[in-house]
Amino acid sequence: MAPSVGLGLSVALLWCAPLLAQPLSLLPVDDPDATAPLLPAGVSRCAPVLCGDYAHVWGESDGTQVVQFFGEFTLHLGDRRLQSQESVIWIQRARWHDLAYYHFEVCLSQQAKVRDSAGTLTSGQMLFVTFNTTEPPVVEADATTDAPGTDSSLYRAAVDVRALVRQGEGADVSPAGLAVLEPGVPRIPPRPEARPVVRHWADDVVVDQHRRLITATGNVYVSQGLIDSGDFMEIRADAAVLFLAEPPPSPAKGLAPPNGPVPATEPFPEERPVAESGRTSGEGVAGIGDLGSGVSDAVAGVYLRGDVVLTRGERMIRAAELYYDFENNRALILDAVMRAMAPGRDLPIYVRAEQVRQLSSTEYVAQGALVTNSEFYTPHIHLGAERVHLTDLTSRDESGQITGLMAGRYRMHDVTLNLEGVPLAYWPYTAGDFRQSETAIRSIRTAYRENDGLVFQSKWYLFNLLGVEDPKGVDGALRLDYMSKRGPGVGVDVDYEQETSYGLFRGYYIHDTGTDNLGPFRDEEPDTENRGRVTWRHRELLGQGWELTLEGSWISDPSFLEEYFEGEFEEGKEQETLAYLKKQQDNWALTALVQYRMLDFLTQTEHWPDLAFRWVGEPLAEIASFYHESHFGFARYLPDNRRLFDKLRIRDNTGRTDLTMRTDTRNEIDLPIKLGSVNLVPYATGRAGYWDGSADDGSRDRLFGSLGMRAGTQFWRLFEDVSSDLLDVHGVRHVIEPQATAWMSQTNSDSIQLSPFQYGVETIDDFYGSSVALRQRWQTKRGGPGNWRVVDWITFDIELNLYGNAPHYMDRTIGRFYDHRPENSIARNHIRTDASYRVSDTTTVLADANFDLNDGSMDMLNVSYAVERSPRLSYFIGYRRIGDTDSNLIGFGANYEIDVKHRVAVRSYYDLDRNNLDQLDVTLVRKFPRWYAALTFGLDRITEDFSVGVSVWPEGAPGAAIGHKRYTSLATSTGIRPED
Repeated sequence: MAPSVGLGLSVALLWCAPLLAQPLSLLPVDDPDATAPLLPAGVSRCAPVLCGDYAHVWGESDGTQVVQFFGEFTLHLGDRRLQSQESVIWIQRARWHDLAYYHFEVCLSQQAKVRDSAGTLTSGQMLFVTFNTTEPPVVEADATTDAPGTDSSLYRAAVDVRALVRQGEGADVSPAGLAVLEPGVPRIPPRPEARPVVRHWADDVVVDQHRRLITATGNVYVSQGLIDSGDFMEIRADAAVLFLAEPPPSPAKGLAPPNGPVPATEPFPEERPVAESGRTSGEGVAGIGDLGSGVSDAVAGVYLRGDVVLTRGERMIRAAELYYDFENNRALILDAVMRAMAPGRDLPIYVRAEQVRQLSSTEYVAQGALVTNSEFYTPHIHLGAERVHLTDLTSRDESGQITGLMAGRYRMHDVTLNLEGVPLAYWPYTAGDFRQSETAIRSIRTAYRENDGLVFQSKWYLFNLLGVEDPKGVDGALRLDYMSKRGPGVGVDVDYEQETSYGLFRGYYIHDTGTDNLGPFRDEEPDTENRGRVTWRHRELLGQGWELTLEGSWISDPSFLEEYFEGEFEEGKEQETLAYLKKQQDNWALTALVQYRMLDFLTQTEHWPDLAFRWVGEPLAEIASFYHESHFGFARYLPDNRRLFDKLRIRDNTGRTDLTMRTDTRNEIDLPIKLGSVNLVPYATGRAGYWDGSADDGSRDRLFGSLGMRAGTQFWRLFEDVSSDLLDVHGVRHVIEPQATAWMSQTNSDSIQLSPFQYGVETIDDFYGSSVALRQRWQTKRGGPGNWRVVDWITFDIELNLYGNAPHYMDRTIGRFYDHRPENSIARNHIRTDASYRVSDTTTVLADANFDLNDGSMDMLNVSYAVERSPRLSYFIGYRRIGDTDSNLIGFGANYEIDVKHRVAVRSYYDLDRNNLDQLDVTLVRKFPRWYAALTFGLDRITEDFSVGVSVWPEGAPGAAIGHKRYTSLATSTGIRPED
């Protein structure tokens, strides 16, 4: 479970990290790293990774190691990237005060690029890069040789560049950070870096100039930086010792001062003079860079103790002791309590740690860390880690303000999830990247279901668990599941998006020893215990309007997807294996489709290939519009191998076919006419097609023609005098939109004579019909003076759809009219209605219905009444009639706030015809300090299943819930969402 710390510990440390932005020499005796070398900040602790096609590796007489790469060279140094076609690298061992490190000199040749951690890109034909690191390099090449490459033109050019660069270097004071130079570009000496101003104040001060110490007691105040900058920091404590830097030697007259940080010596507004050594007390003593005008040296470091409080903006740290080393950007904090607001959420995060050490301005280590969103010392739930190493990768400007998303990298050891101090889960090590919008655990669900037993389902960030850096543009998740009555499951979900491509991968496997329960009379025992799926979908943007789509899908058995991925089974894209090439420009598109059926329990059409051309809305002499669609190719219709006959047709045309040549073209001309406020669109459609095989075992051609008219208008009337406080109506505007369509068609082939290769091509018939619709809105004003707004008070739409010469195979379906292509309509005479009545801002009535005129029955009816009595109560009551299944259902749902700590939610469906409670869910939500917990009991009489679920989530972060997220919104609102 270790990645769960990414939400709390990593984010909190990263947000508190800038608090430690300038300061470590002082270490506790028991610190395991007390003997670790303390190198300057310019020395990285990342191991460089050198990658290329072909590498020469040899050593020189002075001990320098040389690596020469040819072909696609890349160097990874933490989050930095160096790239070129060729390169030469010199590696030397170096020392700093008897501490060892590696000095790298890299000459990049041909298409050289250097990208730093903030994303800044430096490029040129040749670049020379220097950097230092404590770790030796890792060399990865397709082929290597130990033969020196000194005779190559690349090496000779690199040696010349190296010599030129070294001529301009003076004696190094300390190892510097990564530097990039472009040969031939004059080197401009950098301006001296101004150290942020340090100010301090205290009640009582003792200055020891000989030992270069200042002792301050009583209301000690230390600040660094400018007040308006993002780096401004304040520290308060009971006592402090300030360490003054050694003054630099006075330069000879006429010589420039040495390079290096410029000490802050601006006068403090309340500065008081003191002697070079002595005591000042009374109303308080202030200074800048020192505690008196007699001392002008910069502060090198400060040690504070006693109720230490460090603040930077909204971030705060409390500690018993704190030490800053301003010169080396290092710090040590003991017994620390850090508080920060989670980015993008109104959620405080508290981190308690035995010690926090800053290794550089962007690297931090915490020992004995505890993370929670509760301010109490003993929280109900917390995350713990024995050791955390954090690198801040957030981009900031010169003033310290964040210029992009917060980002970083973390490594964690011995991570635990704890409830009331008891560890519930453990992970020995995890590493990865995180950004402002991420949490470490995607989701965890725990429940009990009668058919599945005890259920544990979890999704983890894949690359964090593997301990590797997230590839750019790739998001991976690992599924780890277990069901006590079925078995363990594991899966991988990957979504990726690159500059010219995007796609997804879904893989899952479960060793299933249970039985599928898919509804009444559908208890099925799978054919195999080894069940799973693999799905890959990819789209490549090829440029100039071309794109290529590739898909592949495999499922172990017919019921797997419905059992384990029900949402995808009911609403997701069909599982297909295909290649689809498209060229689109302006209002036309050319496509080519090759499709193969891999799963014989699915009904699909194979295409070898299908070529299509579409033209949409092409103007004809500025008086008409032209629509065109043509297909040519070879197809094979393959029904489900378990199928016995077509459920909708007595005469069957859905048998397996051989490879069939098919061609079809559809052409439509629309002629828009404006008659006052009425829009008329006469149109004519013509189709022609040929198939060398058909359901009648012979070739068949088809001619199809249709003539029709579409008409529509809109008008409205305002009734300003209509007003009622009881109905909350203040003026009424009645908007009416009449619409009508009529058409007739003729063909020489019915759809029953053709195999249904493609919906909308082989499935059309020559029925005729008409559609008349009246869409109405009554609008009014609500809100009161100064806050008036227009709302749809009542809406009522009604359609009358009548057909003639309808095919008999549509006798058992629900009618539907499609205005853009009437020949695709489902030809059942029917009336459709859709209505809503907004009683008030908190009460609404909704209804829709489909009445079949052929048999005089109600095919479908839905009526619902929704009420929100914020903030305590919301509820809805609904009725649904489904004619096909002869179902009459009543649905009920309610959310109620019992008290400030408890809320309850109820959802149920009752079948009136069978006098049976089909479904019932009852959820109780309990509020804890900074946390919420939910307990859900579920009864499903349709699948004969009983379930119990538990959810836990932090305040302000419902997306980080452990358990089902369905009722997490109940923590902040009793409002009922549509998905509830």
